[in-house]
Amino acid sequence: MQLLSRPSIQAAVLFALPNRQAISVLLGQARREGWASLVSFETPARIRTLLGQLPQDTVVAVLPSPMPLTDEALAEIERRLAGPRAESPQADPYFLSNQAFIGSALSWQAQEPSWHFSFDSVTFDGLFKAFDDQEGSPAPFSQTPYAGWDDDTLQRSPTNKVRVFSDSVEMPAVPSGALVAVTVRSEGGATRVTAIQPSFLAPPEGLSLPVLPRYASETSRQMQIHLIGDDEVKASQEFHFNVPPSHIEPWMLSAYLNRGGGGNPVIRAFAAGTGCRLAYAEDEPETLSDIPVVWGVLRDSDRILAQAQAQGLHFFYIDHAYFDRGHGKSYRITRNRFEAGKVRKVGADRLQRLDLDIQPWRKSGKAIIVCPPTDYFMAAHGCADWLETTLAKLHLETDRPIIVREKPQPGQPTVPLAKALRHAHALVTHSSNVAIEAACLGTPVFVSPTSAAAPIGQTDVGLIESPVYPDRDEWLCHLAYSQYAMEEIRDGTAWHILKHLEACDFV
Repeated sequence: MQLLSRPSIQAAVLFALPNRQAISVLLGQARREGWASLVSFETPARIRTLLGQLPQDTVVAVLPSPMPLTDEALAEIERRLAGPRAESPQADPYFLSNQAFIGSALSWQAQEPSWHFSFDSVTFDGLFKAFDDQEGSPAPFSQTPYAGWDDDTLQRSPTNKVRVFSDSVEMPAVPSGALVAVTVRSEGGATRVTAIQPSFLAPPEGLSLPVLPRYASETSRQMQIHLIGDDEVKASQEFHFNVPPSHIEPWMLSAYLNRGGGGNPVIRAFAAGTGCRLAYAEDEPETLSDIPVVWGVLRDSDRILAQAQAQGLHFFYIDHAYFDRGHGKSYRITRNRFEAGKVRKVGADRLQRLDLDIQPWRKSGKAIIVCPPTDYFMAAHGCADWLETTLAKLHLETDRPIIVREKPQPGQPTVPLAKALRHAHALVTHSSNVAIEAACLGTPVFVSPTSAAAPIGQTDVGLIESPVYPDRDEWLCHLAYSQYAMEEIRDGTAWHILKHLEACDFV
């Protein structure tokens, strides 16, 4: 960061790590923290190959790690970049303590000191200004020749060869001497540079530029890839980027604890099972850098969810399970919603292990049981007048007796749900789990479209006299695949099932 923050140096930074496993660990951290696009991670052998491809008089600094950059080192780097190049590229190598080296690419190859990362002089001056100062759109790659890049080279990068992946964009052919950048334009019109790489880093198969998790949306985003030279955008191409749910990876996630939150054990278990970042929701800035994973809607979880939706991000929501409920037992995990959604085709194995007692539909009840949401739920979901509105609609459609059943509080005597439903015509609620319990007990339900019980119930209380009695088998199997035991979350099984579920067809 010291190097990248000094405009007089204009550096391309490479980290040399001993093996691909070490690169994977550091790359994951860099991706989550948003600086992966500013540097490259390579093995020593790969960096030796890259340096061998540079012009021989390229200024190279090789610094062992850990080594703070001293004023002396920075001054020497700046002097070499500003001053005339030596007549012989191999002349005048400059050594610092700890075997650090500053000199030309050729002299480094001759000396081969021990080192940990290196960088080359590449022009970054005016780069960000160049995007905002464009008048109209730059010509496509195949139409804009530039000194040092021949037309044939440009022709090898037409639009249909820019490959877009779930976490990166790749150019198969990059003109020598170019900088390649990826940008995204916000709704307000501002351009943000999301990744930048010099062309000399391109392996034979093409240059890959990462796209940060903060742009991981299921909805397509319009982005651009640019070729830059002499601090000007010489050519640009638009592409569309999105991250399908099945392509979400753990390094893209941040799991959020809450100070004093009852869901912290399951959030810690999720982080352990996936290896994702762990942080406190209260400490997170307004703009999210990752796909969030939260418990409930209290203690800033609601703010995290609202921000994810505002940014168009995926999010994962954890709450009490549909069956075998209770802290430390099982939990539901959903993506981009608070309850299980459309029913998917899955096996019956997980349902069978739950050993549920499913009662046949009851079609002879009289009363209507209304179960309103809690105050916390109504505040978080913007439905403060749900009870009043629902009762008003019911009174317009029926003269049946209506019983309002508040959520039982710990320690307070209450009539068991099975007994309360014994003579019920239907149960009405927003998206409380009581609807699932009622459906399993054989009582028809009327719920919000967002409820996990919506696939087997009615979502319009205006039809209160026309309940439905569908087959529940596939719905129950789907719910069983949408909740996970604490140990399954901790050992990573839940994450693998979630990924598997995304690939299953809808019923």
